[in-house]
Amino acid sequence: MANILVVGHYDETAEKAWRECLSGLPGTDNGAMESSTNAKRIRELANQLGKTIVERNHVLFGCAETLLDRFVAEGAKAWLCSQCTAVGGRIVSYVCRNAERSHNIGDFIYSDSSTWSRLEANIPFPEAIVKADVIILLGENQHVQIITFWAQIAEKPILPVTSFSSHQLHLNKEDIHRIFRHEMQQFDRKYGDRITRDEYEVLKKAFPNSSGNIPQLCESDQRDLQAYAEELVTLAEKVTQSKNCFIIMPFEKALQYTTLAGIFEDCANKCGFSAKRIDHTIGNTTHIIPRIYKEITRSSLVFADVSKPSPNVYYELGFAIGLKKNVIITRRKGVRLPFDINDLPVIDWEGNTAALSASILEKIRAIMEIT
Repeated sequence: MANILVVGHYDETAEKAWRECLSGLPGTDNGAMESSTNAKRIRELANQLGKTIVERNHVLFGCAETLLDRFVAEGAKAWLCSQCTAVGGRIVSYVCRNAERSHNIGDFIYSDSSTWSRLEANIPFPEAIVKADVIILLGENQHVQIITFWAQIAEKPILPVTSFSSHQLHLNKEDIHRIFRHEMQQFDRKYGDRITRDEYEVLKKAFPNSSGNIPQLCESDQRDLQAYAEELVTLAEKVTQSKNCFIIMPFEKALQYTTLAGIFEDCANKCGFSAKRIDHTIGNTTHIIPRIYKEITRSSLVFADVSKPSPNVYYELGFAIGLKKNVIITRRKGVRLPFDINDLPVIDWEGNTAALSASILEKIRAIMEIT
């Protein structure tokens, strides 16, 4: 289950232009027709995105700022209601106090910050950014720019949909394409271990020009947009599923830890992941603490051996648990653990490395089935 934040912009004038075209008012040239068709497409895509996100058992995050936020929430609500499922906990909007809401669907959580347009003391990031696993941008306005600014600082996965660029929608093509180019420049570092560049470029998918005299979507258009929404959510799932694993253990060269690290790495590789000890991947000039935080945050799975009492190990383990990471804990059989850790599932080991490997592989595969 992922927290997927969808933000974007849909101008009411686009709907007005669409209605005028349907009414056959004079002055609606082909350009206006195409803009209105794009307006209908972006609305339908927003609706399908909301539906697909909750249908795949994810949580829809939003900000209830714009009409587009409402369309996404309506799509999610319609599917949940069709399944007789409560919307609470599945549709969540983070809002600043006194801000006008574009809808009242799902749960609303007040931000501790009065505004996200500037940095306030002790509130480094908007809560929606901190808790989101991935951000989908569908359109462009000042709010989207603010969210993008924070998301890039937090190094969150960003999926800017560049398929629609009609002036009628008030989309600033250069801005949305600039965001796309920025993410492509960071691609190897941010996404290279999870997806290919070709997969990311689904965000640039082109749609055929409209035909006929009215900006109306036919059944094939609707099917295409439903399929596109599914592609976007699939991409969101892939970029949130890191193949990296983090190993927590004392920085010692004892044979015990070398052997354990080798077992963790081997088990991770067998399940399609990559695991390395942090002290094997940094140089002498690297500040290690920020790197530890960053690597734990980026990892989908964390191994921790608590055989030897260590404040650093306990702290890093607590940090990983606080981020709700999947954690596999091991210890030498008979080692007494602090109360808080003793309450967690722990794999005991002795001298039988084959038995330990089998237990770890079983645990990894169980985690993969759940996620």
